[in-house]
Amino acid sequence: MRSRSTILWREPWQPVVDAREKETLEAELRREVAQRHPLHDQPASAIGRRVDADDVLFLVRDRFAVVRLTWTAAAPDHPPWPMTRFFADVDELSRDCLVPDADLY
Repeated sequence: MRSRSTILWREPWQPVVDAREKETLEAELRREVAQRHPLHDQPASAIGRRVDADDVLFLVRDRFAVVRLTWTAAAPDHPPWPMTRFFADVDELSRDCLVPDADLY
Protein backbone atom coordinates (compact mmCIF):
# COMPACT_ATOMS: atom_id res chain seq x y z
CA MET A 1 0.00 0.00 0.00
CA ARG A 2 1.35 3.42 -0.95
CA SER A 3 0.12 5.67 1.83
CA ARG A 4 1.69 7.92 4.42
CA SER A 5 1.07 5.21 7.05
CA THR A 6 3.65 2.94 5.40
CA ILE A 7 6.36 5.62 5.27
CA LEU A 8 8.99 5.70 7.98
CA TRP A 9 9.39 9.45 8.40
CA ARG A 10 12.89 10.66 9.23
CA GLU A 11 14.10 14.20 9.77
CA PRO A 12 14.15 16.43 7.82
CA TRP A 13 10.95 14.92 6.38
CA GLN A 14 7.61 15.03 8.17
CA PRO A 15 4.06 14.12 7.20
CA VAL A 16 1.62 16.80 6.10
CA VAL A 17 -1.25 16.45 8.56
CA ASP A 18 -2.76 19.94 8.58
CA ALA A 19 -5.57 20.21 6.02
CA ARG A 20 -4.83 23.87 5.33
CA GLU A 21 -1.14 23.18 4.67
CA LYS A 22 -2.08 20.24 2.41
CA GLU A 23 -4.44 22.44 0.42
CA THR A 24 -1.82 25.20 0.09
CA LEU A 25 0.87 22.80 -1.15
CA GLU A 26 -1.45 21.16 -3.68
CA ALA A 27 -2.62 24.55 -4.98
CA GLU A 28 0.98 25.71 -5.36
CA LEU A 29 1.85 22.56 -7.31
CA ARG A 30 -1.07 23.10 -9.68
CA ARG A 31 -0.01 26.73 -10.18
CA GLU A 32 3.60 25.82 -10.92
CA VAL A 33 3.35 22.94 -13.39
CA ALA A 34 3.34 23.90 -17.06
CA GLN A 35 1.58 21.86 -19.74
CA ARG A 36 4.69 19.85 -20.63
CA HIS A 37 5.53 19.04 -17.02
CA PRO A 38 4.92 15.35 -16.14
CA LEU A 39 2.62 16.38 -13.28
CA HIS A 40 0.41 18.65 -15.37
CA ASP A 41 -3.25 17.65 -14.88
CA GLN A 42 -2.26 14.76 -12.60
CA PRO A 43 -4.10 14.20 -9.32
CA ALA A 44 -1.52 14.87 -6.60
CA SER A 45 -1.95 14.63 -2.85
CA ALA A 46 0.62 16.32 -0.58
CA ILE A 47 1.66 13.78 2.04
CA GLY A 48 5.03 15.03 3.31
CA ARG A 49 7.51 17.86 3.25
CA ARG A 50 11.07 18.72 4.21
CA VAL A 51 11.32 21.07 7.14
CA ASP A 52 14.54 22.62 5.84
CA ALA A 53 13.73 23.05 2.13
CA ASP A 54 10.90 23.54 -0.35
CA ASP A 55 10.67 19.84 -1.20
CA VAL A 56 7.19 18.33 -0.97
CA LEU A 57 6.27 14.66 -1.27
CA PHE A 58 3.15 14.03 -3.35
CA LEU A 59 1.29 10.82 -3.97
CA VAL A 60 0.49 10.83 -7.70
CA ARG A 61 -1.67 7.94 -8.84
CA ASP A 62 0.52 4.89 -8.19
CA ARG A 63 3.88 6.53 -7.44
CA PHE A 64 5.54 9.17 -5.33
CA ALA A 65 6.89 12.51 -6.56
CA VAL A 66 9.24 14.77 -4.65
CA VAL A 67 8.81 18.29 -6.01
CA ARG A 68 11.00 21.30 -5.28
CA LEU A 69 8.36 24.02 -5.29
CA THR A 70 9.64 27.41 -6.45
CA TRP A 71 7.12 29.71 -4.72
CA THR A 72 7.78 32.33 -7.39
CA ALA A 73 5.33 35.08 -8.27
CA ALA A 74 4.98 33.81 -11.83
CA ALA A 75 4.58 30.16 -12.74
CA PRO A 76 7.53 28.68 -14.66
CA ASP A 77 6.63 28.44 -18.34
CA HIS A 78 8.23 25.05 -18.99
CA PRO A 79 9.90 22.06 -17.37
CA PRO A 80 12.21 21.22 -15.66
CA TRP A 81 10.69 23.54 -13.07
CA PRO A 82 9.56 22.66 -10.64
CA MET A 83 12.24 19.99 -10.33
CA THR A 84 10.61 16.61 -9.74
CA ARG A 85 11.91 13.16 -8.84
CA PHE A 86 9.69 10.09 -9.11
CA PHE A 87 9.77 6.96 -6.95
CA ALA A 88 7.89 3.77 -7.76
CA ASP A 89 7.24 2.62 -4.19
CA VAL A 90 7.97 3.21 -0.50
CA ASP A 91 11.17 1.14 -0.63
CA GLU A 92 12.63 3.20 -3.47
CA LEU A 93 11.48 6.45 -1.83
CA SER A 94 13.13 5.48 1.46
CA ARG A 95 16.34 4.16 -0.09
CA ASP A 96 16.91 6.96 -2.61
CA CYS A 97 15.43 9.97 -0.81
CA LEU A 98 14.37 9.79 2.83
CA VAL A 99 17.38 7.89 4.21
CA PRO A 100 20.03 9.89 2.31
CA ASP A 101 18.34 13.17 3.29
CA ALA A 102 18.29 12.07 6.96
CA ASP A 103 21.96 11.10 6.80
CA LEU A 104 22.86 14.59 5.53
CA TYR A 105 20.55 16.46 7.91
